[in-house]
Amino acid sequence: MGLALDVMSAAEREQIARELLTECKPARKAGKLSANCPFHSEGTPGNAFFYNPEEDYGYCFSCGQGGDLVSIFNAVTGRVPDDPEGFKEFVARYCKEGAEKLRGQISRREAQGWTPKKAELPPASWGDKALEFVVQANAELMNDEERLAQLLRWGITEGAVRELGIGWNDETTFRKFTHWGLPYEENDKGNERCIMLPRGFVFPGFRRGVPVRIHIRCEDPDMPDLPRYFQIMGSSNVLYLFGERKASVWVVVETVRDAMLLWQELSPLGVGSMAVGGVSVRPDTDAERILRSAEFIMVALDNDDAGARNSWHFEPWNERSRFSWCQRYAQASRWLVPAGIGKDAGDLPGAGVSVLDWFMAGVPAHIRRRLLRRQEEIRGGQNRG
Repeated sequence: MGLALDVMSAAEREQIARELLTECKPARKAGKLSANCPFHSEGTPGNAFFYNPEEDYGYCFSCGQGGDLVSIFNAVTGRVPDDPEGFKEFVARYCKEGAEKLRGQISRREAQGWTPKKAELPPASWGDKALEFVVQANAELMNDEERLAQLLRWGITEGAVRELGIGWNDETTFRKFTHWGLPYEENDKGNERCIMLPRGFVFPGFRRGVPVRIHIRCEDPDMPDLPRYFQIMGSSNVLYLFGERKASVWVVVETVRDAMLLWQELSPLGVGSMAVGGVSVRPDTDAERILRSAEFIMVALDNDDAGARNSWHFEPWNERSRFSWCQRYAQASRWLVPAGIGKDAGDLPGAGVSVLDWFMAGVPAHIRRRLLRRQEEIRGGQNRG
């Protein structure tokens, strides 16, 4: 949100962080604070979460979640990081003296509106190490019948595993920052920081054949505090893109696994899929160009409060400046997985529901007719073959 960075000094931000965070103390690296993570319950509290008052950003090296002071406030008060009610409460509690400046900030944001940012991709050295890891994990998975069967229960075939580079990491390991091409950085104990690679399914995203973002679906029973989908340190926050960039129809979902399933089922019809990899992640300039030229965008974020808030925003005090999918893109429409089945597209196969049928039910009639004709052409070609 950037509010605290704009209307407060670094000293004021530090004071509020010390008030909000548990076991907050100066970190070994000057200018930072270490504390218990506000975003998840730690089995071994401390030494993983750090907040930088100068930059107004905190990050947990255990769960992989981060955010600014407003996000931390929301987490501490039991809200999701981008909760608008928490934003307003933060303003009322901490920004009284900066209210005039805040009103000016909101007015400027309303005039300017939200704008996409150019993606910051990982350094080439990180990409090289990430590619080695992905190739190794994919080879491991292709020889693991049990894990392939688990993916098939989720609807993902062996062909998709091979094509998309999905893998399996059999053991939680830690790699030093510099071994993965990242700048040297120390933890609170004075040792070099490490990248965690949890045990679980590896889902990579590529740009020009090189991994730029990787999530691991954690399957380590000894690490229950980790989020279900853990983003590897050093990954970019670009959207996962699957399909031809010139596709006219796109489906936007939260997890990369769901986007891969949709690509598997819909790409023969020329439909692309995107995963944000975190409900508050926004399109970069590359994704913005694709979405702007699309004929139709199906917004299938999870069927929950966070998915709804990021699909639409109705706050009159923030409606122009705050991003939401269905207000940013006039050709976008929200389409839910029924609550009786689950909350996302990945729940469809387990319920015996066709991904294609679910998708077709949510597209406009003229697009559905065109896609059905394409489907008949594909079937006709297969029959002739």
